[in-house]
Amino acid sequence: MREIKIRIFDKKNKKILEVDTLFINEAMFKPVGGDEYSVWNYDTEYYSSPMQYTGLKDKNGVEIYEGDIVNFQHIDDYGYMTNVFQNGFYRGVVKWGEHYPAFDIFDIKDNSTFGFDCNIFSMESDIVIEVIGNIYENKEFKVLQGDRFSPPFVIKTFKTKKEADDFVEATQKESSKYDEYTAFWVEEVNG
Repeated sequence: MREIKIRIFDKKNKKILEVDTLFINEAMFKPVGGDEYSVWNYDTEYYSSPMQYTGLKDKNGVEIYEGDIVNFQHIDDYGYMTNVFQNGFYRGVVKWGEHYPAFDIFDIKDNSTFGFDCNIFSMESDIVIEVIGNIYENKEFKVLQGDRFSPPFVIKTFKTKKEADDFVEATQKESSKYDEYTAFWVEEVNG
């Protein structure tokens, strides 16, 4: 079974944050180092949507996450190199498949997939993948906007743990008002 890991991008501080705990039913996240005393709700002004670890590593041992920008080279069963972009590699963005339950690499230019009958990660032929950045820290790659990586966000902070707990409880009762991209996580606020 693959290891489940989640990360988000903190737009204000321009850094990737690892998520310590994911509460699926409550759509909440607790970042590494956080505690249960404040609840954050996504706000696109401050945070990205969650990016899940694919369970795979690139040629250098770097973990591959949703939102990663990768160069890859596909050598088919006949020894031909396909999808050449630059220096023998093609460039794409790792995302969850829109029409099938799997991670895949989507063309950075037109958001299409590269495989016609399967995703790149499941192909048995020789594929070399290298993570070269991500859609948040490497805007120079000009990733298409308006896809699953740009949902709305809101931040909510509380003075006491009880206020945070009450908010979480109310959110659970009214969960139908949140869509699939809505998530909450808890982090300690100092000072």
